[in-house]
Amino acid sequence: MVAYASVGALAVVGASDTAGQAPAAAAERADVSGHDEDDANIIAAWSRLRIGWIYVYGDGRVVLRHDNGRLLTSEGSVSYGIIQRHLSPFGLRLVQSGAVNFAAVLGEPDNVESSFWSPTAAALYRPTSYALCLVNTSPNPAPDQLLLDVPDIIDRVSGAAHEVLRDGIVRSFTDDFLDEDGNFAGLAGFHSAPGPGVECILLDKAGMLRLWAQTRLPLSGPDDRGVLRFSDATFGVLTDVDGVEEYLVAAIPILPHGGWVVWAG
Repeated sequence: MVAYASVGALAVVGASDTAGQAPAAAAERADVSGHDEDDANIIAAWSRLRIGWIYVYGDGRVVLRHDNGRLLTSEGSVSYGIIQRHLSPFGLRLVQSGAVNFAAVLGEPDNVESSFWSPTAAALYRPTSYALCLVNTSPNPAPDQLLLDVPDIIDRVSGAAHEVLRDGIVRSFTDDFLDEDGNFAGLAGFHSAPGPGVECILLDKAGMLRLWAQTRLPLSGPDDRGVLRFSDATFGVLTDVDGVEEYLVAAIPILPHGGWVVWAG
């Protein structure tokens, strides 16, 4: 059975002045990105460390990650990562009412009433765009300085990488999406509000693959150049035009509302 809770246990758009800004921000991002999937409005979101997180969009789409990231397919195979589902009309109305206990949905998915979901099978989320960010490699950087502004290196990297970055879209991302208890800190912290924050470059998947062909792995091991993760950041190293200075960069998957993925649990 679907687990129910009071409205106060659910983070719903419009519940506060901060939350009410999200739909407009999402629409603005859609105009900038040009991706249809980026115009999704968040109607509910919830997170807890060691349980997982979930976003629900107005069209009934859901992206979520259980703490273990486990997806059992209809064929019996197991995959790990961010899961994409779709609510039934009943499930969407239930979420809009604020009467859903997302801790139960994430923590005990086998107990959720089947009519809550559409018949469409759950699948791994496959991002269509990524944020390219510069990683701070200084010793012991402050928590709010783990990433640096990537536009600063556009004119320093080699020709092919320079061309890809030059054609990307600069976007500012905030990095304050969890509070001290592991809860979403409000829609302004959903990695979806326009800055101030760190400036990264938004690329579609094809553009990021072209860029990734110019990177090398930051650590020793098998060379999986050109492979981008669907659910977590992928790290690579770009070299400057002189082949001397190196820059550690991260390709971070973008979710339907235009926010990025950095927390995996």
